[in-house]
Amino acid sequence: MKSSTRSLLMIALLGLAAAAVAAPIKLPVGRNYFGLYDAASKDLTCVSENPGRTWRVSVAKGVPSMADWAGIGTAAGPVFVYTTGSGVGYVLLRFQEGSTNAEHSGEPLRGTLAPGRLMSAAWKEGKFGAEVTVVSLSGQTEYTTVYDINMWGTSQQLSRTSRTIQPKRQTLPNAGLSFEVPVGFSANWDAESGCMFIVSDNKLPAGIVVHAAEGGLDLSAFADEFMKLIGPAMGVPDLQQVLSDRVSVGSMSGLLRLARGTLNGKAGTFAFVFASGPQNTFVLLYGSPNPTYDQYAPIFYRLLGSVRLQ
Repeated sequence: MKSSTRSLLMIALLGLAAAAVAAPIKLPVGRNYFGLYDAASKDLTCVSENPGRTWRVSVAKGVPSMADWAGIGTAAGPVFVYTTGSGVGYVLLRFQEGSTNAEHSGEPLRGTLAPGRLMSAAWKEGKFGAEVTVVSLSGQTEYTTVYDINMWGTSQQLSRTSRTIQPKRQTLPNAGLSFEVPVGFSANWDAESGCMFIVSDNKLPAGIVVHAAEGGLDLSAFADEFMKLIGPAMGVPDLQQVLSDRVSVGSMSGLLRLARGTLNGKAGTFAFVFASGPQNTFVLLYGSPNPTYDQYAPIFYRLLGSVRLQ
């Protein structure tokens, strides 16, 4: 496998949205705040574990998947964006008790900031909240919205641009597996390694690899052997597995493995998904530097959700 598969995914990437797992997934968003997502009920909850300020408050209901929300901890309290039935919603929960209303005016600290479905979110923390750049998709229109979310109830849109996109579907040669190539990425087949490398057209620090092996294998045993060999092959000799869980990818049963390691002096975690098809065993790998995992993880989630066997 080539070194194009660079960088790492923070261990917080425990729930692959498109590969639904049974137990609720708890992910840190910063400052001892956590997002708790229940794939069965589609409920998103915020948990504060700050000394003297422990609370648990509902963020939103009906959030379609793990890929459909993002959050950040700020001095004012945690801020979340999430997909709703009417667009991308937002909420700030005040740090004291998780209230979603401004302290003096009573103005609501939640609303809708963009049309369509959440694709990614990039944060810039402020003293009284956060500025977020949200990329959302509605039909074939992609929106990039910059929004100021604050604790005073005066949140507002700072800018918005849009463009029309055409989804591309890619098929893995001789394997019958297809998936949608993420917007802004290109798929490059490498016959020597038998891998499809999905790389950013704009050199974003995120990469995805799809590989097909022979079918009829014991998935757990195959994953064990693959994990032993893949670290040195990728230049990560200290790769250590930290989690294993059962998942599903489309119509296939699957297995999630997370492993920590160091690549080019940067520590983090790789996320591997192994899936069993009738004729092949598939491996899907995602990596991104720790500081940007939150921003680009939904790209991998959506690719997993688009997987089809032909």
